[in-house]
Amino acid sequence: MSNLEPEAARPRRGVEVYVLSVLVVLGAISIIGLVGLRTIYRPFSIPSGSMEPTLRIGDYMLTTLTTADKARRGDVLVFKDPKDSGYDIVKRLIGLRGDEVQMVDGFLYLCGALVPQEQMDRPKDQDPYSDVTDSRERLPEGRVYVIRSEFNDGQLDNTGVFVVPAGHYFFLGDNRDNAADSRVKMALGGIEYVPAANIFAKATTVVFSTKGARGRWFKKVE
Repeated sequence: MSNLEPEAARPRRGVEVYVLSVLVVLGAISIIGLVGLRTIYRPFSIPSGSMEPTLRIGDYMLTTLTTADKARRGDVLVFKDPKDSGYDIVKRLIGLRGDEVQMVDGFLYLCGALVPQEQMDRPKDQDPYSDVTDSRERLPEGRVYVIRSEFNDGQLDNTGVFVVPAGHYFFLGDNRDNAADSRVKMALGGIEYVPAANIFAKATTVVFSTKGARGRWFKKVE
């Protein structure tokens, strides 16, 4: 029995190191606020899976304050909920003024052109018997990021054409089948078109995960 004690102690030390590391990072973030850098950087925690796999539940990320006129297609932005719920929302910017956005069989179309996807290996954090797949999506400007889907015939996988009005933007969650984004009417919990004035920050870095997930330390947000 005694020869198992060192093995039993290892997880405990790992937890202690992790907790200490988290405290150090939180302390650094607090210092950022104290010295006035909060006017440039702002931390956020991720409470939902609508942006998986880019942002996961428990991620703690840093953002840089920005405005809509500096935003670029493909940026992961933070904005005030258009429903005036008092919450801040994070999604990926897809549609700019005048763009035509549509989903067909789970594929994104911009102004009538297919946005290509390249399917990846099955996500390691998913049930091996699930239909969840990850794919690399490439925007016309060359921006590449990873999206997640579960099927291609759901309500959010086939839509009409959305024409983005002036002064507004169209956002999608990277977790395409589990995101109440611009495809969804406000009455159903979505955000529809987001006013430019609501946008205030750009996600830059996942600092750590409160879930202890591997590979989430100071990870750049693609």
